[in-house]
Amino acid sequence: MFEKKKRMRQAAAFDGQGASPAGDDTPYQAELARMRRGAQWAAKETPVISDGQFGAFMAGINAAIAEPAPRRYPLWTTVSIAAAALVIVIALLSILYPSPEGVKANTVESVSTDLNNATVDWYDSKDGVTTVWVKTHGGNDL
Repeated sequence: MFEKKKRMRQAAAFDGQGASPAGDDTPYQAELARMRRGAQWAAKETPVISDGQFGAFMAGINAAIAEPAPRRYPLWTTVSIAAAALVIVIALLSILYPSPEGVKANTVESVSTDLNNATVDWYDSKDGVTTVWVKTHGGNDL
């Protein structure tokens, strides 16, 4: 914000609208002088439309305004819209499509152990949960 105010004061001093401190020749003022010289050069090269030419000049402008703009369908625009639609459809399908059922392996066909003095047993509960446990001969369950 302070930089902007400083530049505005420098521009006003450059244009002769404000007082400039002595020796305040900054790179910004040099840039302003360069742009002013360029604008003055471009103004000299700009053709002038006389009163006799103004009617034809305005007729050309009105004809260009009245002419409809050409309609173009660039290939890349169509391809990018199709790709965006495809991404949206795939995302929606992955969200809304039901997932496959989870694998449930709760059928125990046989159990065995290699532990000395231990037995293995299992049972199925009413909820369909299978429990397997190892029992040692000392009375401790593992």
